[in-house]
Amino acid sequence: AVSGKRVAVFDVSDLKFPILKDFIAINGARSLTMRNNLIAVAAGQSGIFLLEKKSPSDLELLTNFKTGVLSMDVEFNDGFDNELVVAAWSDGVLIYDISAPLEPKLAGAYNTPGFTRSVKTIGKLIYAADMANGLLVLGLNHLSDEDGGLEFPFFGTIKTGEQAYEVVSVNKTYAYVADNKGKYYIINVKSLVTPTPVLADTRDFLGGLQVDKINVIGDLVYVSEQTGTAVVDFEAVFDLVYDCL
Repeated sequence: AVSGKRVAVFDVSDLKFPILKDFIAINGARSLTMRNNLIAVAAGQSGIFLLEKKSPSDLELLTNFKTGVLSMDVEFNDGFDNELVVAAWSDGVLIYDISAPLEPKLAGAYNTPGFTRSVKTIGKLIYAADMANGLLVLGLNHLSDEDGGLEFPFFGTIKTGEQAYEVVSVNKTYAYVADNKGKYYIINVKSLVTPTPVLADTRDFLGGLQVDKINVIGDLVYVSEQTGTAVVDFEAVFDLVYDCL
């Protein structure tokens, strides 16, 4: 769990009575991603923190490194255990090589036109929520060092009605994007040639309230906003979309 001031491990074997097992204080902690025993935490002005899960209830801080102005979100690159994709606000999308976790190296960067707040990856694609510029779909190709290392082919963008706040979930057909007013966008990114995005549907979860964080667990969408948390049945909201597209 990440709270803004620390990363914590809870025993949730009894969901009604979660037990705090361990925590590490990280000021500004915004989001985390985990692959095997390695945890990466995006912490705003404090950059990226790498933690090792020594046991189910024991965390150890490995290193902390700055990524620019702000580290807004972080994801392990899909299919590449040793790469992190960082939403770095005005610095766009950054790729870090963490094959040596104590010495992370910047492997590549894509300067988006706006402010990148959230990222998700699947296959060789990066989905970036770029605030007023909406959802950006980028490719990520690994080249030889002689050819430049990484390249980012641009596949397209689609504007959301408000600021594109968070890429909540992606699969090979759809990207689910939330804006800052509680509206949820279903974007069709399936194409035989390139994943050119097409807006498929929108849903208003919270009636225009300011959204802070959204997460999907199973069929439930948890939407945190200024006055509390809304829990929405994912299948009940979106089951008709798959039938009509």
